[in-house]
Amino acid sequence: MRLGPSHDPDQYRLIAHRHSGLEGELWQAERIDRDGWAHTCAVKILTLLPPHDTAEGRRHWLSRWEDSIHRAARLQLPDLVVPVACFVGAEPHLPAAAGRQGVPYLVSPWLEAAPVGEWARRSAGDAERADLLVRLCRVVDDLHRCGWVHRDISPGNVLVDAAGAPKLIDLAFLAPLDRPLTAVVATPGFAIVEEESHGGRPSEAKDRFAVGALARMLLMPDAPRLPDFDAARVTEQQLLRAGYSADVAALLVQALDARPDRRPAPLEPWAEQLRRSLAETARRAEHVCVAVLADGRSPSLVVTGGRRGVSWYGPEPDTAAGLAPAAGAPRDVREVAAVRGGLGEPLVAAVDGAATLWLGDGAGWVRAGEGAAGLAVLASPGGGVLVWTGRDTGLRLTRWSPGGGTEESVQPGFRQARVLAAAWGPEMGVPVVLVAEPDRLLSVTWPQGGGGPSERETVLEGVVVRAALAVGRAGETEVRAVSADGGVRAFRQHFSGEWLADRTASGTGSGADVAMAGLRGGPAVVTAGPAGAAAELSSPDGGHPAVTVLGVPQAVRVAVELGADRRLRVAALAGGRPALWAEDWDGAWWEQELEELRVSAGGGF
Repeated sequence: MRLGPSHDPDQYRLIAHRHSGLEGELWQAERIDRDGWAHTCAVKILTLLPPHDTAEGRRHWLSRWEDSIHRAARLQLPDLVVPVACFVGAEPHLPAAAGRQGVPYLVSPWLEAAPVGEWARRSAGDAERADLLVRLCRVVDDLHRCGWVHRDISPGNVLVDAAGAPKLIDLAFLAPLDRPLTAVVATPGFAIVEEESHGGRPSEAKDRFAVGALARMLLMPDAPRLPDFDAARVTEQQLLRAGYSADVAALLVQALDARPDRRPAPLEPWAEQLRRSLAETARRAEHVCVAVLADGRSPSLVVTGGRRGVSWYGPEPDTAAGLAPAAGAPRDVREVAAVRGGLGEPLVAAVDGAATLWLGDGAGWVRAGEGAAGLAVLASPGGGVLVWTGRDTGLRLTRWSPGGGTEESVQPGFRQARVLAAAWGPEMGVPVVLVAEPDRLLSVTWPQGGGGPSERETVLEGVVVRAALAVGRAGETEVRAVSADGGVRAFRQHFSGEWLADRTASGTGSGADVAMAGLRGGPAVVTAGPAGAAAELSSPDGGHPAVTVLGVPQAVRVAVELGADRRLRVAALAGGRPALWAEDWDGAWWEQELEELRVSAGGGF
């Protein structure tokens, strides 16, 4: 397929489609000059929507981009990617064929580079990400020193090349500091809309907020979109929950301060200080996620994931509890989940900092997929394990038979999906999965056999950080969801399929994490928060639930499971260490002493 300006409509040849977005499509292409030489470039085929899809709208677009190209070329900043051409021409067509006119194009140098979000998910760790942040701040500071602001710094406009250098692209809204604005722009999650107005002067503080939001994304690539309110406080809580030190959290949120004059200026010294703080404190906490395996016939096991990988803890270190994958690999674990196999052996799934899914049993660890976001696991009644993870455009189910390999299926039609929880639903043998998109929480009923379209319902609109579900006493599914500000809300699915706020549940308030388990007269709800882990047990007669606060304050993650003895076990990360509580026969709770279990290479304790 060819495209080009009206005087040379076959000047460019399309090679490969790279990306589609709200503004149009990005293609790798070749420009063929008069002497027959081909030069690789990037061509953006723009989509002008009504009322801008007119001859006047195309002229306005062309003038704005011509201005931006000339302005950026005068700055001569090496990491600012300046387009080389813009024109309105024929739609893509076969060579020498006629095409519809009036399609706007933007041509830029071709870069072997990845979007910063994709790069962050596969980068080696926080040290590499901090290095990139310092280099990005240097680029933005240079731009500001020249008297200009980018105004649209966001993940889609920052690329990272093979040498780890950031490249700032999309200069459509590049503006001088001494001129009034003729257009206002704000990418959700990376700008505060009220800080810019038509006719007002641009501000460097807008770029600094965007860099702070990018720093947050670099350290937490799978975090939900930054809310439009109280961004600094929400980010600080999320960083602490993710295992970063208080010093790192306090430093990073300086760039997200609600007052523009208090954001660091210039940015590079702030990024250097953040890099040092990440290096001086443990880059990530020893433990950032937790799972529990309860079994009345053998000691409970606590599994944690963190900077050094997967670790095992138990109350009886001298007791062989079955085979398990060796501690350690994979490294930098962000999510962990565990179930017991048919013989009681521990089976573990983990997602590492590069968004790789790992599966582990007594035979060791295997890589089971890339681009994983979130994690939930269920033991299949027919044998094997069901593992759900999110991906950019779909939801992935990995059916795992330890010793027999994996089988993968994908449900498409999701937006930046993160899997938060899964449980067997009220319909026999049909699992329900909680999936967070950037602006809502969905319940997905997975069909039997894993094939065919799944049913999905919106539980609530808004940003959700954590969520859990279980079947209630009357057979309906109940959900607890933790929002970005730490609020915990309760929902119940009506038999019609509609999700309703459960005003009768007492499990509201604030917290950092939530877990649920189906139990007797109704689900058990366990929350983690500043006051510690709290267990809420439904009353069999429908009365007020009993709430018990469990020990150490400052809990950040929690897990709960019902053992074969029909008693609950609760594991939590609190005060930087894993803890385990067990429910006694009389309903009392007691904390069990934990010791780290050494797992041999062959899988035994």
